[in-house]
Parts: sequence; structure tokens; C-alpha cells
Amino acid sequence: ILNFLREDRIYAAEWSQLSYPCERCGAGIKRGRYCDTCAKEMHKTFQAAAQHLETEVRRTGGGYHYDVRRPRKD
Repeated sequence: ILNFLREDRIYAAEWSQLSYPCERCGAGIKRGRYCDTCAKEMHKTFQAAAQHLETEVRRTGGGYHYDVRRPRKD
């Protein structure tokens, strides 16, 4: 049942006493894998990491290039 709750395949009713721990902090939750606080923190962290990677890619040129002047080794 807990796996179904974590995967949002079933929902605990709001009036229900059923809750299970957040996978990150252990707070009681009724839906998903993480509480709202942890979900917001992780979202901010992931956004910051994605922005850092994006700026790094822009700074370094971020891709592959092929030098057509270089002869092939056969």
C-alpha cells in the first residue's frame, strides 16, 4: 500500500489518519515521496544546478566540433 501511495497510484483521504514518512526528512505525508518543504528545497537545488550547467556550457562552447582541415588517419 505504501508503494502505491508513493507512486500516486492511490491517495489517502484527507480525513484519514494514514500517513507515512517523507523519504528525505521523515515528516508525515499523505501523498508522494517527499513533503512540500523538501520538494521545494530540492526543486531550488535542481534549478540552481541546471543554471550552473547551462552557464558552464555557454562559457566553454559546450559542444563537439570537427576540424575539417585535419587529414583523416586511415
